[in-house]
Amino acid sequence: MISKQSLDILIDLVEIKLSLMMVQDREDILEIKKLKNCRNELIKSRKLYTKTAHFEGNRVFSSAM
Repeated sequence: MISKQSLDILIDLVEIKLSLMMVQDREDILEIKKLKNCRNELIKSRKLYTKTAHFEGNRVFSSAM
């Protein structure tokens, strides 16, 4: 399973690439759509990662680790 830190880094990298892209043709538009979908999937994964902790007795276990 990928760590939360790695997810954060990947999200940052995708956002940097999106901010630097210049639309010049249809292929660029498709690339931007793919990158936005990728970013959304990574953000959803990060949210799931933080919600997967469950309690067992007095100890906390994370099923994402």
